[in-house]
Amino acid sequence: MTIHQFDIFADYFQLYLMDDEADDNTSEIWTDEALDIKLAIAKNTVAVGTYRNIDVKFELEVLESEPKVDLNEWDHASLGFVSFPSGKCAVMVVLIICLMQRA
Repeated sequence: MTIHQFDIFADYFQLYLMDDEADDNTSEIWTDEALDIKLAIAKNTVAVGTYRNIDVKFELEVLESEPKVDLNEWDHASLGFVSFPSGKCAVMVVLIICLMQRA
């Protein structure tokens, strides 16, 4: 098992784990169900919803097999599966840049 630790600002209440070469269209993955469980999934992308726009500490565990997890031990837990065929995972946040032109 390999553990990667992150401290990332979850702007717009979300962060993304995706295959480094993914070309998934994530514009429509936040369905009502996904918003409710705070987890949206595309073929090679997982979007994690947060409760606030704050720095989020999280760990990503890379395992060789499916772990045994008791979801009842957590305040909130969602289960999903994703594939990283390139072997590289990118961690991303939403960044919106507004450009204003002076009149």
